[in-house]
Amino acid sequence: MNLIDKKYCDKFSTIKDIFLYNESLYINGRNVEGIFYDFVVYDNLLFTYNLKKEQTEFYNINTSDILFVKKEYLGVRPDLDNRILKSNYLGQADFEDKEYWVFIKKQTFEIERMIEIDESNQNFYLVSNKSFLSFSKDSLYLKNIDNNQLIWQHSFSDLLEGEEIKQHGEIIVHKGILYIYLADKRNNKNTATIAIDVETGEIKNKYKGFVGKLFLYKNKLYTASYYKVQILDIETEQISEIDFTETLKTKDLQIHWNNFIVEDDYIYFIDGHWATTNKMGILDLKNKQLLWETSIEINDGINNNIREIKISGNRLYAHCSDKSLHIFEKEE
Repeated sequence: MNLIDKKYCDKFSTIKDIFLYNESLYINGRNVEGIFYDFVVYDNLLFTYNLKKEQTEFYNINTSDILFVKKEYLGVRPDLDNRILKSNYLGQADFEDKEYWVFIKKQTFEIERMIEIDESNQNFYLVSNKSFLSFSKDSLYLKNIDNNQLIWQHSFSDLLEGEEIKQHGEIIVHKGILYIYLADKRNNKNTATIAIDVETGEIKNKYKGFVGKLFLYKNKLYTASYYKVQILDIETEQISEIDFTETLKTKDLQIHWNNFIVEDDYIYFIDGHWATTNKMGILDLKNKQLLWETSIEINDGINNNIREIKISGNRLYAHCSDKSLHIFEKEE
């Protein structure tokens, strides 16, 4: 991997040259007039709110043209939308001091439907046009989107017996099955990933000891931490483990449990135990070797760590605590 670029930003997209820095938004290198705190890139569009003009703005990321303006706040939430077929966008909106989940037409950006957000649906994860998953601090449940009626419910203590069961990381929904990682706060050996049929709530399997941040790639779930990578083949339900202890210890590296990406036969990771450091690397899962590792000079005066990594094509992006973005490219 060769370092090809470095810039500073608060947030970035690997699609086109889009980034946010000091409340300024740049699309394809062009500074957009206004004040911005955030943006979402999805479906070749950029969705944002302009604080200076007090309006929602949607942009075409290929041409940088503005396509839609609305005075009220209207945001798109692809991160909460797990529908296989998406005929519209799921979003959030503010109207008359109330917040709503909304469904937005793709072509015109008109709001098709609004659902007021309250305590019963504030934790919202859309799995179909008819139902959504939601969480409390100790339970998981599926509800009907039309009438908010409960379809099924599981307490975490029912899913995994223990003293103080907590859910960690993101949930994964794949081919109608929900995967959730649970751990006993009072017994660190009591852990499991639970597989649940989304529609019926039926418990399909409990994978004891398969723990950590769940990462889905091509019908396989991955977890990684310290020196080991676990792989759950969803088709065969078999779990395998690759131990990189000898390889990583000699380089003074560990896989941070919450900061890794799997693509093809490689795992890209940030070094760290409780917190990340300024080091990262690439492991070859097939040949079981360390392909590449580097350290980045970071100067924020406090943490000096890599916060996030992303992969796009032959490029690796590393975003750091001093707001520096380091872009690496694979060698030919």
